Amino acid sequence: MLIYTSGTTGPSKGCMISHNYAANLAATSAAKRDRTHTLWTPLPLFHLNAVATSVLATAVNQSMLAIAPRFSLSNFWPEVERTGARRVSILGVMISLIASMPDTLEMKRCHGQIEQVGGAPWTPELIETWRTRFGVKSAGSAVFGLTEATSITSTPPGMTPPLGCAGRRNDDFDVRIVDDEDNEVPDGQAGEIILRPRRPHIIFEGYWRRPEATMAVYRNLWFHTGDIGRWRSSRIRRSPGISRPIRQPRSSSWSVRCVPNCCRRHGF
Repeated sequence: MLIYTSGTTGPSKGCMISHNYAANLAATSAAKRDRTHTLWTPLPLFHLNAVATSVLATAVNQSMLAIAPRFSLSNFWPEVERTGARRVSILGVMISLIASMPDTLEMKRCHGQIEQVGGAPWTPELIETWRTRFGVKSAGSAVFGLTEATSITSTPPGMTPPLGCAGRRNDDFDVRIVDDEDNEVPDGQAGEIILRPRRPHIIFEGYWRRPEATMAVYRNLWFHTGDIGRWRSSRIRRSPGISRPIRQPRSSSWSVRCVPNCCRRHGF
């Protein structure tokens, strides 16, 4: 299938996602979930997050999934109450909007119902709010991934990583931190995150009809994420990295570079 990137470093590119990639990601996500728990998400099915970690992972577990047609702040807690969701998968501004919304009767009745809420980004203040105000046991997802390759680093079940940590090395990927010349840097020093899969077909197969872009990210036979990070105590920490000019309206992202080009094509 084709899953398009958000276009943070230029026009969106179609990632060719194999069945094995999607199935591997689903199996990895399913292993971390309690099959008796219902997962609720408003994320769009044209993103890999919802397709693999929600829909396919639920099929693997033979558990329950509730998909909202769109994100609605006023309808969040009524939906959580109606579906009996114990897990929630959201992203971006949804996290802070829910944290700052006024109290409702449904919110109060659902206190302590949600055991885990996944997504990013999280601040210490947001985590504290979700835990104390909503009774959530676990907030955030300590993993690192892109559409091109997901769960590059991850956190084992039962482990609570430090804030800002994006997980540990796992069996799927060989992950390195390198300088501008692709030389590996010492632990604690910032550099670009690069990787190789340890098994075939667990990352994307390249960009659809963009061979030059595919070659550019596979320099020296390593996939270059374009993100900056550092190793600390065997955990990876992401750092502010390459500039990514994007807008995030509710549930998805789009590149500001694409807007004028699209307007010109349509005569605006």
